Amino acid sequence: MWYVLGILSRWLLFSGILTAVGSLVFRGLILPKHPLSTRSPDDPDSYDVVVGAAHFGVFAICLLLIGSLGRLAAQFAVFRDPYASLTSELSLLVGSTTWGQAWAWQAVFGIIALFAFIAAGNRSKKFSSTLWILAGLAVFVLALTPAFSGHAYGSERWTVALVIGDFVHVMAAGVWLGTLFVITGTVVVAKGRGGHVPKADLIGWIASFSPLALASAAAIGVTGLLASWVHVDQISSMWTSPYGQRLSLKLAVLLIVLGFGAFHWKRAQDRVQASHGSGRLPLTVAIELVGGLAILFVTAVLVATPMPGE
Repeated sequence: MWYVLGILSRWLLFSGILTAVGSLVFRGLILPKHPLSTRSPDDPDSYDVVVGAAHFGVFAICLLLIGSLGRLAAQFAVFRDPYASLTSELSLLVGSTTWGQAWAWQAVFGIIALFAFIAAGNRSKKFSSTLWILAGLAVFVLALTPAFSGHAYGSERWTVALVIGDFVHVMAAGVWLGTLFVITGTVVVAKGRGGHVPKADLIGWIASFSPLALASAAAIGVTGLLASWVHVDQISSMWTSPYGQRLSLKLAVLLIVLGFGAFHWKRAQDRVQASHGSGRLPLTVAIELVGGLAILFVTAVLVATPMPGE
């Protein structure tokens, strides 16, 4: 039970971090070039996509905080001394271990990011830029924490390179899959509220997103190869050890998702242009996102899998 809870909690945590990064990228790098409100700004029911991006950030941090609480419960249940008091054991876990300190940073900066996104979601623009910057700084720290509660910090060699690589890996995944989720979600929510995203705007979003996605895919590949080279002692471990088998599965799913990403880079704008009525993303985008969730799930399992030789 606790093993399953740990996996699901890490899956929620990773999904939350990536979506939070995606909301920041959408707000900071894509919308300034292609701003949109689906109706007149004077209409109180107008769907403001900047506010919508903040709402996706709130959703992301809620996922992250739920995942963090689940991870704490699972970790505490597995390593708790049944003869010690709950408070002393909890204090020991959180305050005296690297895992616990990383968890504490997730909790603190998760709460900071949550309040920043909530405040940024207000239609008042008085402190909007400051709030988005605060949310960005908090998410920056949150993206760094998985490295200190996983294999990267626990490695006996290349520790600094692995921690940096893990951070880049998480950020790149957020820029790619997180931003794609926010763009897709914005189209769906706008339609659900009776509005729409015009083709020209959606094509503009895709045009701005595509080079970011390509650079992110390259960064994911490089950092993934670095981690594999350090963690896998020999090639045969990729199919003989549980860690290697799960890593191979992750790489296989990643290649499939990258294939869909390459297809969208080449064809998505034409597909949107050819769609009838308002702008609509191709159905294959949903497949790419489902593949991304599958990668995160395998990653959640991989983090708890002993490396070859352990």
